[in-house]
Amino acid sequence: MENNERKKINILYYIMMAVFVIIVLSATLLGQGKTNSEEVFPSGKIPIHQYKEDISKDGLTKTYYFHADDILKNGSTLIFHERHHDIKIYSGDRIIYDLTAESTLVGHTTGYKWVFCNIKDNKNPIKVVTTALYDDVRMDEPIFYAGEKSALIYSLYLDSKSHFAIGTLNIISGILVLICFFLMKNKSKSVRDMIYIAIVTILFGLYEFVNASSVQLMVSNQVVLSSISFFILMLISVPFDIYIKETFFPEDRHIYKVLITYSFIESILCIILLETHVCDLKQSAILTHISILLCGIYAITGVIYKFIHHGFQRTTLANVIGLSICASFCLIDILRYYFVDGVNYDEVMIRIGFTIYLVTLIFINILNMIKEVQIGQQASYYQKLSITDMMTNMYNHTAFIDDADSIDKSEIYTIISMDLNNLKRVNDQQGHIDGDKYIKAAAETIKNVFGKYSKY
Repeated sequence: MENNERKKINILYYIMMAVFVIIVLSATLLGQGKTNSEEVFPSGKIPIHQYKEDISKDGLTKTYYFHADDILKNGSTLIFHERHHDIKIYSGDRIIYDLTAESTLVGHTTGYKWVFCNIKDNKNPIKVVTTALYDDVRMDEPIFYAGEKSALIYSLYLDSKSHFAIGTLNIISGILVLICFFLMKNKSKSVRDMIYIAIVTILFGLYEFVNASSVQLMVSNQVVLSSISFFILMLISVPFDIYIKETFFPEDRHIYKVLITYSFIESILCIILLETHVCDLKQSAILTHISILLCGIYAITGVIYKFIHHGFQRTTLANVIGLSICASFCLIDILRYYFVDGVNYDEVMIRIGFTIYLVTLIFINILNMIKEVQIGQQASYYQKLSITDMMTNMYNHTAFIDDADSIDKSEIYTIISMDLNNLKRVNDQQGHIDGDKYIKAAAETIKNVFGKYSKY
C-alpha cells in the first residue's frame, strides 16, 4: 500500500472514530431511557418460574405472572436481563417498575439492561410485561431469578469473569503490540502493520468489557452502552482488512479498497439512518455483519492465496491454525444456539476462538519482527566489518573509496594523507607484534589530534 493511500485511510478512520465518540458523549449528556422503579442493587440468583404467560397477537408483548411468595421466600428482589424491551412490572394493579425507551442520539431503545425490582407485598401477584422494540428480539425469553442483595451482585460479577478475562487479555496484548510498534518502527519494516492488529485487539477487548454484566451494572446509561458495542463492531473491519492486505495481498490494488470503502459507507449510512430515526443501530446491524463477514472471507482468501504462491510460511501457518480454531469454536456456538441454549446463549466459544486467533497473530508477528531486527543487525554488523580495519578500528581503504565517490565536487574539502616511517624495518627487526603496536600507536595519535575528522 502506498504511503499516501495509507495516510488517507488512516485519516478517514480517525474521523469515523471521532464521530462515534461525539455521538456517544452527546447521548450520554442528553439523556437515556426513562426508568421509574422501587429498585435496589441485588445479588444471588435462584431461578423462579412463572405460573402463567400471555403473548400478544403480534408476538411483541409478553406478560409473565408470578406468585409473590415464590420470590420472597428466596429473597426480596426479582432480577432478569432484557435487551431492547420496554418493561413494566406490576404488584397487583400498581406499577412498581417502569422502563420506557426514549429517542436519543443513539436510537429509540432501552439497550441491554439487568432489571432489578424490589418486591415488598406478598399479597398481590407479580406481573412482568415486556414489549419488544425490534422484531428480531421478540423471541427473547428472559430467565427470572430471585435472591438477596449480596448474593445477586456476587453472582452477576462471577458471570462476567469470561468477558473480563477475554477483554483484559486482548487489551493488554494490544497495548504491548503498540509499545513494540513505537519502540521498533524505525528498526523493522514489518512492525508498521502490527499497529492494525493492535487496534483490532484493543477494540475487541473493549467490546468484551462493554458486554460484561458487571459493567452493565455499573453504567447507568444502558442505551449508550449498547450503542458503543455496535460502534466498536463498525470500527474493527478497516484495520483488519489493511492487515490482511499487507500480509497476504501486497500486490492487491482493488479488493481491499472495495472492502474499506464499504466499511466507511456502511458506517456513514448507519449514522444517517440512526439520526433521521429511520432505523436504530440494532435494525441496521445486518450492514455491519456483512462488513465483518466480507472481512472474514478476505482473510480466508488471503491465507489460501499466500499458501498457493509461497507455501506454508510461519505467518500463513499461524493464520490457518487461528482461523481453523475460530471456525471450530463458531460451529460449537451455533450448535449450542440451536440445540442447547437457544436465544440465551452467550457466544463464549466464538469469543475465545477469536481471542486465540488474535493472540496467535500477535505472537507470530512479534517473532517475525524480532527475526527481521536480528537480520538487520547482522547486516549492519557485516557492513561495518567490511569498511573497518579490525586492528585500529578506523575505516579502511574501501570506506575511503566510498566516501571519495560521494564527495560533492562543488564543495571545498581537505584530505590529509600520512605514512609511517620505517614500518618495514620495525617488522623485520623487532617482529610483527611490535609492528602492530607501532600502527596502533600511530592510529591513536591521529585520533587524538584530529578527533572526529580522523577516519582512515
